[in-house]
Amino acid sequence: MVFVRTLQSSLRFVRPVTGGIACVLVVASVFLSPPVFGQEAREETEEARQEEAAPPTISQAEEWRETLRFGINSAVAELIPTLARNREEELAPEILEVFATNNDPAVLKSAVEYLRQLQVPGGEDRAFLLIQEYFDRSSDLTTQVLGYLREIQAEPDEMTRDILVEMSRMRPPSRAVAAIRYYAAAEKTTIEDLIDLYQEPGLSEDAQGQVLVEMGIRGDGRAFEFVADILGDDEEATTVLQRFAIDTLGKLGDERAIPIILRQFSSPDSLTRAYAVNALTNFDTPETNQALLAALRDEFWRVRVAALKTVAERSMTEALPAVLFMIRRDPERPVRLEALQTAALLNEPRGWDLLLTRLKDPRGNEEERSVIADLAVRKNLQGSLETLKEVMQEEWERENSRILDSIGRSVSEGSDRDLAPLVELLLNHPNPIIQVYGMRGVGESGLRQFADLLRERQTEGNHPLVRRTAERALRNLGMD
Repeated sequence: MVFVRTLQSSLRFVRPVTGGIACVLVVASVFLSPPVFGQEAREETEEARQEEAAPPTISQAEEWRETLRFGINSAVAELIPTLARNREEELAPEILEVFATNNDPAVLKSAVEYLRQLQVPGGEDRAFLLIQEYFDRSSDLTTQVLGYLREIQAEPDEMTRDILVEMSRMRPPSRAVAAIRYYAAAEKTTIEDLIDLYQEPGLSEDAQGQVLVEMGIRGDGRAFEFVADILGDDEEATTVLQRFAIDTLGKLGDERAIPIILRQFSSPDSLTRAYAVNALTNFDTPETNQALLAALRDEFWRVRVAALKTVAERSMTEALPAVLFMIRRDPERPVRLEALQTAALLNEPRGWDLLLTRLKDPRGNEEERSVIADLAVRKNLQGSLETLKEVMQEEWERENSRILDSIGRSVSEGSDRDLAPLVELLLNHPNPIIQVYGMRGVGESGLRQFADLLRERQTEGNHPLVRRTAERALRNLGMD
């Protein structure tokens, strides 16, 4: 009936004089030529058919999640370090599940390292069980588990404490040191417990040295007599443990240690002098200040580096002229790099003038300029902003610019809204890696004004890493 009505309707418009031929032509035009919209409809139908036939697309995060849940052990062990580097925190529940249920050594090591780096609680039960099984587990895995428990400040029970003391007496030294670090960090461990542990029969020199380090971290003055006795009266340090004792005496902050420490400055052993310099951090007297200034001129470069660190920690601005001289003229690379750090931490206008001048010099040492760029972002953003923008423009078209990469990396880890001008430059760079630095900076610094640009970077046609980073940054902004 539809056919007849359509035909009749069409024939009404045909003149009688045209005859049968006209009728045939009209019918042909109606039924052989589709309506104008017919081609579009067929295209839409074809697209729909292709969409039905194509497998559904999933996000990168969902693909990772499926690998963690269903992938073979080698794939899981290979994936988790990538998730740790990218700080993919939304996958922490899946990795906790992997850690709790998987028994493959490589998977366990990668999972616990992820949990340690991101300080994810919730894996304590499995971690304590692995400690109890340490005889049947690799020392590397046990060492990582100990580090994880220490990072998340999980308090060991009495059985675990006994196991830690037991491990402290055993090889390899790396596991013993990790056991001591965790044991010393526990709330129930007293300074007397550490002294007893130091005196445990069979404790290696590495383990004893770590006990002394932990005593220094505690800063408990009750350990002074015990530590001073390791050096003895009127003696210069000659052994490794005596050098550890010097460092611990400095951290205890008892002024009775000053003459013992200063005595080490006349030692012919350069390492002993370096330890003595470090030990003066907590003492501010004319005598100790004079000793530190003299140490900046020591023949051994490690002593000069130690002196620079101590000058920075003590904020000894009177040492700034010597520090600036060392930036310009010291013959040793490690000393010059440490002098850059010290000048930035002293935070004096004269120091920043020299640092920023050297940053702008395109003929300067690239490594030193990279260090200055990082320091400028982290330590003096307001005072360095214009210089940083100028340097970024100069480095803009340079392929694989180390300076631009250093600025980008520092910006990506910042959390200051004043980073916005640098972030904007990074976002508009043609290199995807530089763009990623900018997007991370948006997320870390809460720069919501760049949300629309992030949404654009999520779309097809952008580099996969760019899309994933844009998604993560929007999530950090609470705008996903």
